[in-house]
Amino acid sequence: MKKVLAILLVLLLSLTIFVACDPDDGDPSQYIVVAPDGAPALAISQLMAENMQFDHKFSYSVVPANQIQNSFVGSGELADFGLLPVNLASKLLGNGDEYKAIGVVTHGNLYFLSKNDTQITAENAKSLLKGKSIAVVNLVAVPGLTTKALLNKIGLAYTENSQEKTTENVFLKGVTSTPAAELNATENPVDYVVAPEPAVSTLTANVPAIKKVGALHDVYGRYPQAVLVVKAEILQTHYQLVKAVFETIQGASAYVKANPELALNAVTSHLPQGATPTFSNLNDAIVDGCSIDLQTFDEGLLATVKAYIDDIIAVNATSASVCAETFFVNLDKIR
Repeated sequence: MKKVLAILLVLLLSLTIFVACDPDDGDPSQYIVVAPDGAPALAISQLMAENMQFDHKFSYSVVPANQIQNSFVGSGELADFGLLPVNLASKLLGNGDEYKAIGVVTHGNLYFLSKNDTQITAENAKSLLKGKSIAVVNLVAVPGLTTKALLNKIGLAYTENSQEKTTENVFLKGVTSTPAAELNATENPVDYVVAPEPAVSTLTANVPAIKKVGALHDVYGRYPQAVLVVKAEILQTHYQLVKAVFETIQGASAYVKANPELALNAVTSHLPQGATPTFSNLNDAIVDGCSIDLQTFDEGLLATVKAYIDDIIAVNATSASVCAETFFVNLDKIR
């Protein structure tokens, strides 16, 4: 009888330890999910619209794109899950100590606009762009870095000084959010504008004379624009939770197409008070143009990310950082 009692006690103790160690049992944590306004915010629109809790406690917020880094560095409350540009992720988090990148969320949403409707392709880009002026919305950030990387790839020199423009190079002009004015200027109008979705579809719908004439990812090649990161500790202790969040975001494009008003309202309602959302309307063309397609880091995607980071570092040495190998995680291979 003593032996039987001893065995039962051991079994009971083992069960108690197992239950206590279950990371999903009684977890009091609140998980913070943050995305910048624009295509990345659409990627988490279903999570926000349905206030998805994943049997835990989740809170969601959308911030203006130029403030996203505040959610990952500093003394404030930091994101547990977050979406941010790959170059910024590489600089802030690329040592892999505190955060892990578990997938690329968007794969290029930058497009050429022009009043000339000749389509720009990988085959004719060099001849069409040579000697031209291009206005780039946000020249110092990802749009400008990617445009410059593209020009380097096709062998075209560029300058940001209008006095140095020749018939053999490209003049790049930084602008904020007025591409129509740049194309319609009475003096020195540009030939092309590089702008992101959804601004592109909004503009072409309102100004029929301006047309989308090419995608940067069709000329440069598909490139990683935003990545999904998660705190390393959460990935280690709550893998199934991370997987559930990941798989929901994978369905983002289909969800937004099926529920455009819900998605738009979700993004708008999670912005800071007084902030204006990037999107004023949504349709299938805009969603497709955002290139939302969450993929984890297999060998091919990892090589693409590393090549893109190298290319934009070549454009500007401080624009990104080479990441530790441990930063990028293939979510399908760790369990």
